[in-house]
Amino acid sequence: LWSYLLRSWAVCIPVGLAIRGAATQHVPPAPFAVISMLTTLFLLASWRSAYFTVAGPTVEGDRGAGLFDGLKMILTLVRRW
Repeated sequence: LWSYLLRSWAVCIPVGLAIRGAATQHVPPAPFAVISMLTTLFLLASWRSAYFTVAGPTVEGDRGAGLFDGLKMILTLVRRW
């Protein structure tokens, strides 16, 4: 459970900081990077804890749909418009 959180956080936050740096044409200051990384870790961990408290943990084999099923559903809804 928490290993997924830490792996996704460790990948996404530096990528997000790199995208921000590319968009603003300068490297973010170190204090900003550290505080944003710690803040997002806290918010993400809080959200996951609250969610699993309410919904309960899911079993790996319990997932019924994947990314492409969700995309297919969205495209079907868009076509109806």
